[in-house]
Amino acid sequence: MKLDIKRLGVNGEGIGFYYKKPVFVDRTIPEETVTVKPILETNTYIKAELLTIERHSKDRVVPFCKYFEMCGGCDTQHMKYSSQLHYKKEHLVQSLFKYMDKKLDDRLIENMVGSRKESSYRNKAQLPIREVKGQARFGLFRRNSNQVLTIHSCPVQHPLINKVMSQTVELMDKHHMKAYLPAKKSGLIKGLMVRVGQDTDDIQMVFVLTKKDSLSVLIRELLKLNADIVSIYSTIDTDAKNQTYVNETTTCIYGKETIVTKLAGFTYELYPQSFFQLNSGVAVDFYEKMLELAKLKHTDMIVDCYAGLATISHMASRFVKKGIAIEINPKAAENARVSLSSNNITNIKVITGDAFSVLKQMKEKVDVIFFDPPRTGLGDQMLFLLTKVRPKKIIYGSCNPSTLAKDLNQLNKLYDIKKVIPFDMFPQTAQVESVTLLSLK
Repeated sequence: MKLDIKRLGVNGEGIGFYYKKPVFVDRTIPEETVTVKPILETNTYIKAELLTIERHSKDRVVPFCKYFEMCGGCDTQHMKYSSQLHYKKEHLVQSLFKYMDKKLDDRLIENMVGSRKESSYRNKAQLPIREVKGQARFGLFRRNSNQVLTIHSCPVQHPLINKVMSQTVELMDKHHMKAYLPAKKSGLIKGLMVRVGQDTDDIQMVFVLTKKDSLSVLIRELLKLNADIVSIYSTIDTDAKNQTYVNETTTCIYGKETIVTKLAGFTYELYPQSFFQLNSGVAVDFYEKMLELAKLKHTDMIVDCYAGLATISHMASRFVKKGIAIEINPKAAENARVSLSSNNITNIKVITGDAFSVLKQMKEKVDVIFFDPPRTGLGDQMLFLLTKVRPKKIIYGSCNPSTLAKDLNQLNKLYDIKKVIPFDMFPQTAQVESVTLLSLK
């Protein structure tokens, strides 16, 4: 069928219409006319495969990665970067319009804050390693598939990640160390996680193994090639369907347990389990905007929910009387305490627990709450609790426009939405982050 692409979907796919039924087509852009082949039809939509482009959009560019057509890692490399930013903001606006009862004034939604880097921005990668024709290869999953696409490098990853990944598979072949072969459930090494410290270039590696192994020969040779490798772990994973990079078996087998990374003048120690924003440059802009919107006072009491490493607490500590950072993961909470101590911050207390339960038990008046929840949003319990706690301001960091809009629809009964600022934390993908300022009515 021939289609006119009218808009962009939440996953970066183009959307046209066939007798009013939406047709989703990967790698297409609004204002394009395309010929497609339907591959799936339901009562409500059609999925189709792109065959030819009859009329090209002015926003189309040649992808800078040769694997883009096949790989599921990136969604929008075929679009100009300025156009990516435009359509991401449009996605946020559409979500707010769709899920909010009261229409939000468009002037409150600012333009997208772009990334300082359009490529080479990701400081961590988790990639499967597989045996292909008797050789070890690393890769990413193919678009809309659970099949691994083997690659030689990924241009959105930090260059040191590509370097270490390539060296690892070359050394595996050299020393006849077998990569995982799913069809036979054989091989030793299933995957590798590599993280690089911001402004330090410290490298942390986690090998996913099918059984316990010291990897002594491989590690020795990797260390000869890379003086920046300071921390190596192994994880045992025998699940044939789902690959886990960090679990209860994750053990340090070389060097330090942590690597050092820096952000906005603060130093952090990262374990493999530590959550840290993958795009450090945008992370600084993101957290600084949170602080700017909060307009903190030296008398303020703040709460940092879903705190992780308590990054926003570190940055806010200089401007407030005191604060509490709440983190449910015990390892992450301990990680936050260590980082606060190493940065000589004494007015922030870390509490291990569920954000709702801890906040419910607090007796002290809270002036400002910072939220950066998972994709599922705040949830009904937290939204109800906020009607009791009633902080003067809420700074809501979001990674999901749909759940943000649903939460704002509830919060808008008690709070005025003052400003929404979208951020491009993940260039070349359809993901949209944002920061919203809410003020108690």
